[in-house]
Amino acid sequence: MAKQLRIKARAYQDVDDHCDNIAQFNSLAAARFKEKVLQTFQFLLDFPESGSLCEVPGFDQEGLRFTTVQKYKRYVILFRPTSDGVEIIRVIHGAQDIEGILRGES
Repeated sequence: MAKQLRIKARAYQDVDDHCDNIAQFNSLAAARFKEKVLQTFQFLLDFPESGSLCEVPGFDQEGLRFTTVQKYKRYVILFRPTSDGVEIIRVIHGAQDIEGILRGES
């Protein structure tokens, strides 16, 4: 059975927003960024237990993990391994309030 990669709508929006921001200065860099995001998604599908557990005080999200985008270490991918693959929750820039985002405050 093939593994399933599920990407939440908000994660798609995150990637588009980051690409738009990068493209303001360099459209080729934005395309390279998107390619690396997609490669990292595929890596997570192949190795869903990679990354680190996401432990935020006051936030209980069973099994939530995080890793960075390959070659773009300031961008964090929040994901959850599932029984048949992986679910991508968000793609966040490291300067953003990750704890606030997880709690729904941002």
